Amino acid sequence: MEARIVSETSTTSGAFGGLMIRANESLSAPMGGIAYDPGLGSVNFYSRSGPTYGPAVSLPIYVRLVRSGNTITGYYSADNQQWTQVGSITTTNIVSNLFYTGFIAASNSNTATNTVVLDHVSYMTSVPQPSSNLLLWLRSDAEFTQRRTVGVDDQSGNGNNATQTSSGNQPTYSTGALNSSVLPTVSFNGTSSFMNLPSDFANLSAGCDIFIVGKSTSSTATGNLLSLGIRRTVTLCLWRTSARKRRCSLTMAPRAAR
Repeated sequence: MEARIVSETSTTSGAFGGLMIRANESLSAPMGGIAYDPGLGSVNFYSRSGPTYGPAVSLPIYVRLVRSGNTITGYYSADNQQWTQVGSITTTNIVSNLFYTGFIAASNSNTATNTVVLDHVSYMTSVPQPSSNLLLWLRSDAEFTQRRTVGVDDQSGNGNNATQTSSGNQPTYSTGALNSSVLPTVSFNGTSSFMNLPSDFANLSAGCDIFIVGKSTSSTATGNLLSLGIRRTVTLCLWRTSARKRRCSLTMAPRAAR
């Protein structure tokens, strides 16, 4: 889950507002949260083990809370592109398919309230999780390097980052392009823009499963979504055959190395 913390009315240390995941509604329920403390001026990670204090930041600030298996991790970002981990908690008490997630606000006062304003909210379920069988995971909304299209960090944890140092071949990075101006996109022009993977991906003779999430911007144009290999090309084409029908085709054909 992601959101941008826009403002908080409290200025008291110990007050906070942000995101939380918890096992149930009881006061002592296992939980993990990422929130901004207006008194300290910092973004912190909260759990039953106590707070993990992050750096001093200024609002507005983006926060992200991720649950992967039994681990809850909190991140913050100034621009919704570069994310920094603040803290995490691993617990076996959060039921895998039944838990609460949402917004939190606290004033740390019996006589005052803390009104928190959040926007740019994005909530994703059934997100693929890193596993021993996952080789590569590239996301335009996660861990994009400061040089934007020069590199995309691999989310699988294997360090198989995609890179492109040539400015003439770099795709176009656009912020706020999807989900009501919340999520970014990476656009390839279909001719000269591409990114390079490590040499291990030049030979996939052992087989692999590839999943691509994309959006066609043309109702009639065709084009390659994926090209792999040195002597052989795997091409996935999407074209429009009628006003109501689209088709996908997977073809393999020899091609010179490029």
